[in-house]
Amino acid sequence: MRVGRRTGVGWAIVGWIAAAVALAYLVHVVWEQRGDVAHALGAVSWPWMLGAALAFTGMAVIKGAYHALLVSQLEPGSAISRRAVGCAFLVGQLLRYLPGKIWGLVYQANRLQGVCRPSTVVAANGLQMAIGAAVSVTLFGALALAHVGMDVAVVSVLLALLGAALAHRHFAAVSWALHRLLRRDAPVPWTLRATSPVIATAVALVVADWLLFIAGFFALGAGLASFADAVRIAVGYAGASIAAMAAVAVPAGLGVREALFVSTSDLTGQTAGALLALGVLARLTMMAGDAAAALAALLVMGKVGAHE
Repeated sequence: MRVGRRTGVGWAIVGWIAAAVALAYLVHVVWEQRGDVAHALGAVSWPWMLGAALAFTGMAVIKGAYHALLVSQLEPGSAISRRAVGCAFLVGQLLRYLPGKIWGLVYQANRLQGVCRPSTVVAANGLQMAIGAAVSVTLFGALALAHVGMDVAVVSVLLALLGAALAHRHFAAVSWALHRLLRRDAPVPWTLRATSPVIATAVALVVADWLLFIAGFFALGAGLASFADAVRIAVGYAGASIAAMAAVAVPAGLGVREALFVSTSDLTGQTAGALLALGVLARLTMMAGDAAAALAALLVMGKVGAHE
């Protein structure tokens, strides 16, 4: 127990040091490129900000629907209300802004007591994170290869879609592998497979999620970026978000994500100052989107029970 506590404290110290370094770097960027930062902030009007917030709200709702689909597959045959599961997930997403990154899971497990097993909640979140990270890393890799002259965008998108389809087809095997890494028993037999309609629905939700993600950055980059630029910026932000997950103690990778995003200047074709401004705007509008989705979920949860 003492070793575990020391390890947790150690990771917390490393995380906060990373946050401090990231903050110092961001302050340096603001000072050195204050002209680009001011131009990027001034180029975005309130209607575009609202559009971005609406896109990110829709993205949050899609993530909730996707999560509910995964839970229903991990507990086959049970009469689980996808609406209740999705709503609990949306509220839990808002809690990830608290230090520790576990409070969303804790809330979901408590809220869904008697509806599904806690292991299912953990497994569904792990699956969602793993599949999302795999897609993001694939697309970020394509962006990096394109930067060195290898145009593999179409192939990478196809590989990302194929990988997502295979992961959903063999979702139980992926869940089993994740649980074995944690030395726990998976909630379902690893041989269980999803049906074709479920795979198609899951992949469609992943695609819709990314389209809204890109649309949000297109709105935030109004006056600065074309749609192609918005794609590169969104992929760069996704890659930074995945890397920022290492800062476990920092709420939602605050500051660390933005610093990593700024470092993708060469890959995205934007100045560091413009990326910093976009990163800050993205953080604010995503938080607004998560809050709006969570509020809507709370209102819905007041009208429906755990089972339909």
